[in-house]
Amino acid sequence: MRLLERTQTYQIIQTIEATRALWFGNDADAQSRGDTTFRQFVSDTLADTPWPDKKKWWAFDADEREQLITAGVRGELADLAELYFEILKQS
Repeated sequence: MRLLERTQTYQIIQTIEATRALWFGNDADAQSRGDTTFRQFVSDTLADTPWPDKKKWWAFDADEREQLITAGVRGELADLAELYFEILKQS
């Protein structure tokens, strides 16, 4: 995600998290984690992201794509981005 502009990263995460909230409410029972439709939504959202020319979505290896999709499904992508931008602010 570091290849994207900060605003792009926030937009992607907001799209994923807003959809999670719309479909699953507060998702206290982590229903979204096992939902194949939500997983496909996350995958499609990441694939449709305007990645820079130097590294398009299809250029990521399969493991990298899977890690990003899984992090998005679990809600960890939002946490990781927040942490990353907080560290950048500190340096």
